[in-house]
Amino acid sequence: MIVMLLAVAVTAHAQEPAKQSKGFVTMSQLSVAAPINGHSEVSLLGLEENFGYAFNSRWTAYLPITYTLALFDKKEGVGRYEDTGSIGLGVGFHAIHNERERLEVIAKGGGGFFGGDDWQSTYCDLGVNYGTSASRGSMGAYVGAGVRYIGKTKGNMGNYCCLYITVGMRFN
Repeated sequence: MIVMLLAVAVTAHAQEPAKQSKGFVTMSQLSVAAPINGHSEVSLLGLEENFGYAFNSRWTAYLPITYTLALFDKKEGVGRYEDTGSIGLGVGFHAIHNERERLEVIAKGGGGFFGGDDWQSTYCDLGVNYGTSASRGSMGAYVGAGVRYIGKTKGNMGNYCCLYITVGMRFN
């Protein structure tokens, strides 16, 4: 009986949200993506900085700024790449947020602000990040995965639907 009560108490405590006040957060991440809609000739690498504001322990708004590098397969011994930068808006919901861990679902969207004529695009993104909780004034590491749709706005680039993995740090 005592063991059961102890197990219930520990489980209830683990689901309590971490005490986090409102405030600014920053997430820095590196991602690797591969298209799943038949465009096997390209691999995508991304560096992203998310500037955000936590409204409470569950909801955060983000301003993601992303640099993406597209590496294309070699043709006739010559490889090529395209790069672009994008800015967007996003929202995050912490499904789990306690003293030790955090599981956040993030939806983002945006568009390119530089890049060659062949790489002007918009994107929408849905991902999940899991990592250590960062208390106010500290940082926590995370890993994540998701799906991103990149649609061309001009040029010869195709539309890409990609699966990605990411690693990063969250600073509160």
